[in-house]
Amino acid sequence: MSIRRLVPIVALVLALLATAARAQTLIILNNLPGTPADPVSSTNLGLGIDAVNRQKGLGFTTGAEPLRLLSATVLLSNTTPASVLSASLHVDAAGNPGAVLYDFEDAPIADNLGPTEVTVAPVSGGVVLDPGTRYWVVFKGPSTTQSLVWRALIPNTPPTADGVSFEGYRFSADGGGSWNNSTVFNGVTVRAEVAGGPGDVLRVAMPDSVNNRMVLFDPESGALVDDDWFPLQAGTPIHVVQVGGELWVSEQIGDRVARFDLDGAFLGQIGGGPTGGLDNIRGMAIVGDEVWLTNAGTANGAPGAALVRISPTGTVLGSIGTAATSSSPFAILVREDDVLVANSNANDDIHRYDDAGASLGTFHNTTALNFAQQMAIAGNGDVLAAGFSSNTVVRLDAATGALLSSFPASGGRGVYQLANGNILWSNASGVHVYDVASQTSTQVYTGGGRHFGEVLLPVTVDDTIFADGFEGALQAADAGQ
Repeated sequence: MSIRRLVPIVALVLALLATAARAQTLIILNNLPGTPADPVSSTNLGLGIDAVNRQKGLGFTTGAEPLRLLSATVLLSNTTPASVLSASLHVDAAGNPGAVLYDFEDAPIADNLGPTEVTVAPVSGGVVLDPGTRYWVVFKGPSTTQSLVWRALIPNTPPTADGVSFEGYRFSADGGGSWNNSTVFNGVTVRAEVAGGPGDVLRVAMPDSVNNRMVLFDPESGALVDDDWFPLQAGTPIHVVQVGGELWVSEQIGDRVARFDLDGAFLGQIGGGPTGGLDNIRGMAIVGDEVWLTNAGTANGAPGAALVRISPTGTVLGSIGTAATSSSPFAILVREDDVLVANSNANDDIHRYDDAGASLGTFHNTTALNFAQQMAIAGNGDVLAAGFSSNTVVRLDAATGALLSSFPASGGRGVYQLANGNILWSNASGVHVYDVASQTSTQVYTGGGRHFGEVLLPVTVDDTIFADGFEGALQAADAGQ
C-alpha cells in the first residue's frame, strides 16, 4: 500500500479518535461548590411541616449536538426523619416542566445531615437528549412530612452553562400541579456527554413476532435501520425494554422474559415452563427501581390479571393484582404522577395507578378506543394509545384522558412519538409512519409488528470505521482524492 493511500486512512482514524475523545464527561450546568445559604433561604422538597408539597425544576435547552445525560448533583441538608431524594427528566410544556421522560434512581438521605452534595443518575444508565430541545430536571422529596432542603448559595449564583442554554428554575407548591418562576438558585451540577458517533446511539427496537427477529428504527424519522438485528425465539415476542446493559423481551405464549446482552447474545430467562409463574404476558416498563410486566393468565402458577414486579437482576418480587381495574393488562406507560395500564378488555381501556400499584381511577374508557395496546407520550405531553380493535391511534388529554383526536391504524399494536413530530405505529403487517402534516401513513417495514422500546447502544471506533468509513477511505485513496 502506498504512502499516498495511507494518508486518508490515517486522517480518518485520527478524526474518529478525536470524535471519540469528545465522549468525555461534560459539566453542562454548575454553580458548585459554594457556600450554603441558610435553610430558610433555600427550598424544601417534598411535604413540609406546613403540609405544602414542594418540587423544583431546573431547565436547559440543548445545543446543536445530542447529549447523553449522565447525572445530577444537588446540595442537600436534612434534619429528621431520614428522607429520600427523587428526580426525573421532563419535556417542556409552555416554559414549565411537562410530562416525565425518565426517572432517576432515588437517593436515600440520612437524618441530621449537614449540607452535602448528593448525586442521582437516570434509571436507564444514561439518556439521550435531542439537539435544540428544552428539558427540565425536577427534584422532589417524599409525600410524608419531613425536612429535606435543597440549599441555595451565598451569594445567590445561577448555574454556568456549557453547551446548553440555562432556562432558569421553576417551583411548584402543589406537587407539580402548577409551576412558577424562581430566582433562588439552588446548588446543582448536571453532567452529560456528547452522544452520536463513537459513544452511544439511540434506536427504537421492535420484536417482529412473525419472523422472530429484533428490528431497529431511527427515533427521529422512523426509517428502518436494521431489519434483522438478532434472532428471537418463536414465543410471540411482544416488547423489548433495556434494563441496564441488558435487553429484556417479553414472550406472550413463551410465558417468559428472555434476556439478551446489547449484542443480542442470549443470557437467560425469567419465568418459562410449568412452574415459571408467568402466563400470557405482554408489555413492560421500568417503574422506579423495578420492572413491571403485564400478566393475564393463570397457568404455570401465574397470578392472573396482574402487574408482576421484577428486580433489575431478574428476581420476581411479587405481583399487583388488577382484575378489578385492568382485567386484561396489555401495556404500561410511566408518567410523573402515575402509571397508566392499557387493558385489552372493554371495561376500562386505560387505568391509572400510583407507583406502588394502588388504583387512582379510570384514565380513559370510551368506544373510541377498543383493545388498547401500547401507549406513548406525545411531544406536547398528550397520551397516544394504539387500539387493536378500534383500528386507530388515539390522542388523549394528559390530565383528563379525554379524546382529542385519532387517525386510522388498522389493527394498531405499537405506537411511538418520533422526534420529527410524526408517529411510528405497528400492526400485524408491519410498521408505518403517520405523517401529521399530510395525515397519511406510509409502511416502512413488513413483518409482525409489535410494541416499540428505546435502546441506547454503544458504537465503537472500530464499528464506525468498518461500517461507515474504511471502505470509502480506501476508494477515495485509490481515486487520488
